[in-house]
Amino acid sequence: MQEIERKFLINPSKIPVSLAQPIHIEQFYIQIDPEIRFRKVVIGYTECRHYYKTEKTKTNDPIVRGEKEEKITEDEYYDNYPRHIGNVIIKRRYMIQLKDKYWCSVDVYNDDLCIAEVEFK
Repeated sequence: MQEIERKFLINPSKIPVSLAQPIHIEQFYIQIDPEIRFRKVVIGYTECRHYYKTEKTKTNDPIVRGEKEEKITEDEYYDNYPRHIGNVIIKRRYMIQLKDKYWCSVDVYNDDLCIAEVEFK
């Protein structure tokens, strides 16, 4: 699959308090080029966890990247955890539906950094 995405830095005080349940995300990278990321996702305040491995590759078009995501087991996630490079990232994600078929994800890091991302597929 290919993806086109745009990210924007936003002011945390401008985020509506009434957003949907947060999606709690912990992620780490084991490689930068191509980008290989492992992610643990918990929706809301449940104990239900999902684990993913994502690989993103460059294409001939500078605004389009290839993306391959697969669901993995908890063991696969933690087997790769010691291989992470850089910091392990922890964030809360809120999904906001925009007009038509597009969604905006708002990621909040440490309550003071917020990034809004819109994907165009």
